[in-house]
Formats: sequence, C-alpha cells, structure tokens
Amino acid sequence: MKLKNQLVSKKLSIKLDELGFKTESLYWHKIPNKKCRNGSVASIVEYPEESKWFDYYRAYSVSEIGEMLPLKIDDEDLTIWREKGFESWDVAYSTLARKEEVWEQSKNLVDAMAKMAIYLLENNLIKL
Repeated sequence: MKLKNQLVSKKLSIKLDELGFKTESLYWHKIPNKKCRNGSVASIVEYPEESKWFDYYRAYSVSEIGEMLPLKIDDEDLTIWREKGFESWDVAYSTLARKEEVWEQSKNLVDAMAKMAIYLLENNLIKL
C-alpha cells in the first residue's frame, strides 16, 4: 500500500490544522503556497523545513489519528466502531442498539477517521 493512502489527505489535514488539531505526526504534507511559482507539486515529507515557498500540514497516519479519537463520547453514551463496506469505510459513534449514530464515511479508513475528528471538534464533542 502506498504511503499516501495510509495518511490523512491534504484537504482534511488543512481542515484539522485550522481547527487547532496539532498533535505530533511522523509525516507532513508539503504544499506549495501562492509564493511558489516554479511548478513544484505537493509531496509527503518526514520533517517540515522553514520555507516561504511551502506550507506544511501534519499528515496523520491511521494509528496516530485513531489514538486521538475517544473510545466513547460520555455525554451521549456513544461508543466508537469502524466497519469496512463494499466501497468505503464507516467510522461511527453509536449506542449498542444503534439507535443514535454519528458517522462519517470515506474510501479509506484514515480519511473516515479524520472526518470524524473534524465533526467532533466542530460540534464541541472533544476538546484539544
């Protein structure tokens, strides 16, 4: 499996950063900013460098983001679960009877988990 398929996408990494989600990560998205005019493309790097040409965003792995998601949302008594469908992954919090659910879906597990982290942050269900 390619490394880029094991890490949160650039778009979701930027959103997590905007929400203040800044936990340690082994990898970073290196993205050319508006000052960069040499045709550089985005890449994945292990260390961010100080640069006026590139912006860096944490590229969380599935294990890194998985550790950040709570096992349970206490106020709602919702428990996390993951499920592989035919064409996508579901990450959800639900009651045991699945009467109440909060779920996110993506073609890979790490992006589904990132979407869930974004949902939880935006709805004040977890704190940084």
